[in-house]
Amino acid sequence: MKKILFGLLLIFAFMGCSNLNSKTTESLTGKEYVLTTSTKDVKITINFAEENFFGFSGVNNYFGKYTISGDKIKLSHVGSTLMAGPREAMEKEFEYISTLDKVEKYQVEKNTLIFTTTTGQQLIFKEAEKSQFKK
Repeated sequence: MKKILFGLLLIFAFMGCSNLNSKTTESLTGKEYVLTTSTKDVKITINFAEENFFGFSGVNNYFGKYTISGDKIKLSHVGSTLMAGPREAMEKEFEYISTLDKVEKYQVEKNTLIFTTTTGQQLIFKEAEKSQFKK
């Protein structure tokens, strides 16, 4: 009887963790975030789907996969289109894409998404208004 109760307890514990993770993921999906350091000339965005992320990095579109565990996030398999653009925009884009590999934590506060890298650098995004990405 003790083994059955212990087994049921473990199952419920794992189900609870899995639900917590899906609620967190749901809070990111279906929204577009704009990097707060973006300018009119270099607008950087990020969007989330169930297991994928994608966005615009100033010149190119980019994409990849992500996993979440608690407040940890891992962005991986980052790829992008290969268009060329103004030097300043290309430099900003390269810096941004390179930083994504170093992101290890995230937090969402109201309409703000904050990524923190392994070196403590922060990327701060604001949720875009719905009309901003309807074209």
